[in-house]
Amino acid sequence: MLDQQKLESIIKQAPKENDHWDFKEQWYESSKHSELLRDIINFVNTSHHDDCYIIIGVEDKHGKIIGVDEDTNSFNRQKLQDFLRSKQFAQNFYPNTDVNTFSVYSPDQKKNVDIDVITIFNEDNTPIFLQQKVRGIRYTTSDGQVHTRHDLLPGLIYSRINDSNTPINESISDHQMELLWRKRFGLDLDLYARYKLILKSPEKWEYIVTKDNQETYICTEDPNFVIKSQGHLDDKNSHFESFMMSEYDIRIEWFGLTLFYGTNVVYEAFNVLVNKTAFELVVPDNSYINLKDNNAAISYPYYLKDDFPYLITQCINNCRDKKHFISIPDYVDDDIVFYKNKDEKKYYESLVTENRLPEEILAPKKDEIARLIDRILIDRILIDRILIDRILIDRIKLSGTNGVYGDIELIAKKMMSEHLLVKYIKRLKSIKE
Repeated sequence: MLDQQKLESIIKQAPKENDHWDFKEQWYESSKHSELLRDIINFVNTSHHDDCYIIIGVEDKHGKIIGVDEDTNSFNRQKLQDFLRSKQFAQNFYPNTDVNTFSVYSPDQKKNVDIDVITIFNEDNTPIFLQQKVRGIRYTTSDGQVHTRHDLLPGLIYSRINDSNTPINESISDHQMELLWRKRFGLDLDLYARYKLILKSPEKWEYIVTKDNQETYICTEDPNFVIKSQGHLDDKNSHFESFMMSEYDIRIEWFGLTLFYGTNVVYEAFNVLVNKTAFELVVPDNSYINLKDNNAAISYPYYLKDDFPYLITQCINNCRDKKHFISIPDYVDDDIVFYKNKDEKKYYESLVTENRLPEEILAPKKDEIARLIDRILIDRILIDRILIDRILIDRIKLSGTNGVYGDIELIAKKMMSEHLLVKYIKRLKSIKE
């Protein structure tokens, strides 16, 4: 995720360009939209697994920060997507892009100017190419005649290597083509990254129950990838976790999951049944945030969408029924924070720390709810939800009388505190997004 700090660090390296970013002094004129298309295709067909950026408003010869404040040729996110979808790509593939504006200080102009950034998100299904010809750059000769040159041709594989683009009338070399196919199948990745990649394709997994009643998931593309259920964990069936606060059955039953590659254990996790149904939830990770001056911390459950707990949850639920995509239910989403990656997690946790959340969030009381909402900017809808959650505390007490060890009041307090922290972070994310 590109933020202000990362953008400024890139601009400091201008005019140096590479296979991650390119500088443009101004937006592409309408007569040069084929060049915009070609530049995007070039960045999609890179052999690395990172997002790429076209940074507009920075001179590519000397690195001067010009800005796009007066530029009338700019695209917003929707206009760029519409432009890309108007082109015929093979297999109906369309690059995933975004457009954002940043305010950056220009030493030459001695003021902040707007810089536009086109983000070309990483795509593993490389190579991509056009299915139909796209007319190239149009230009007018001295006699007023309009001509076209440099058509983008169907079937040619354009790519970017370091700071150079493939010639417009040629395809990439055999070596570069091999790199793109290795990227497509994850053959350039380490074992952990390959596992994460294959988990994103539940259609490549088969769910079976062995003769000894063991649930097993086997990758049909490479049977070395195997997920096995390790069975019921009796010592954990009396646990209560805040990520199950919105469920009908708040007492959870734990199971073990092990990811194998051949006979090697790659990853181990716990999973739980949601309301004793077929939907399984891999237990999310916990993070701790310091909320007070004395460094007391509160934990909360979260998923990284590029890490094992989230990817396993999606895969094992989806591969059971390939006809219907099963996503994580909304009521589970209420009690877990979902981050794209570690960078996004770090960003929002820093916001929470900077806002200096009051001690009351650790042990909210009914007569303090109004002040709490004032302090942490939670909207009116959440008031009703908090009152309902306080009723859930009584349910925890009742359901916890059999086989639950520990102080149920403390369990309820911890669950409520985590629940409110999740709600607060979600509020921050909704404002930002």
